[in-house]
Amino acid sequence: MKEEDFAVLGRTWSMTRADGTPVTLKMDDNGNPAELMFEDREDYCVAVKEIRLNEFNSQVDTSTESLDSSQIDVNSSTESNTIVR
Repeated sequence: MKEEDFAVLGRTWSMTRADGTPVTLKMDDNGNPAELMFEDREDYCVAVKEIRLNEFNSQVDTSTESLDSSQIDVNSSTESNTIVR
């Protein structure tokens, strides 16, 4: 993409998480998302990729902890020792 074509897009240093939450990565002096310049596009992509790769870590950790604490010993359950004839 050419620099002049990029400028027309009006991109800012912001993104939206998978759950719809807006994220501002860099702000201007007025507290608004800073304008994304052509020369910063790769840094922007790296920042967004880092957020995307890590946005579900807490949910995965919680699920893993939950699974670890709820393991069931099927050999000790009453049902597994019942013989059906």
